[in-house]
Amino acid sequence: MALATQFIPSCFGRAPRNPAEKINSGYKAWEFQIYLIGLGPVLFWHILVKEYWMNYCKYVSGVRVLQNWTISLANLQHGHKLLCDFTQEFKQLYYQRRADCIHFVHQSIHLLTHITSETVCIGPLLCYSQWTIGTAIGNLGVEIHQDHDPYANIAQRGILHAQLNLILAMFPNLKLRKDLEDSFPQGAKDLGHGYALLCACQKTAKPVKEAEANVILRY
Repeated sequence: MALATQFIPSCFGRAPRNPAEKINSGYKAWEFQIYLIGLGPVLFWHILVKEYWMNYCKYVSGVRVLQNWTISLANLQHGHKLLCDFTQEFKQLYYQRRADCIHFVHQSIHLLTHITSETVCIGPLLCYSQWTIGTAIGNLGVEIHQDHDPYANIAQRGILHAQLNLILAMFPNLKLRKDLEDSFPQGAKDLGHGYALLCACQKTAKPVKEAEANVILRY
């Protein structure tokens, strides 16, 4: 897990640390997310017995479907079936449906079977999860440049954003923000849809192989 950190983009949040050392000492929810939902199917493939691994993959696949911003009815039904199959197999694999072992099963296992019905009622998980709220709070906090009365400042920034969003909703053709292309760093390439490919950069020097040096010199 620790070796995978260098390949995880910084925009993914906190990269998971070695769970053998840190999982009981401040392991963050975002680390669990990347560990279990992102990298787990690959990392556990050589560790888990096949039937246990396949059961785990049904959980991962179902959660990934239900964590999308937009979900079609067919995908919603597919995700629900995956999670229901996972919970049923989980009961058989891990405690054989024995009443004296039911304490091994957390409520979160049963909760998975209700996510689909809640999605129909109030929308996808990402629309009301704490990840979205936490990101919004973080973005507003970055905009505060004075430490005097920070709560009033962050509330005011929230009001300004709400007013701006209201104006843009009423007049969608109105351009109030600076064009995205003008804000790109030098050498960046516009990929469209709000994405850009930035130039590679390093803050510290490191040795390169001869083939890499030739490519850099030709560039």
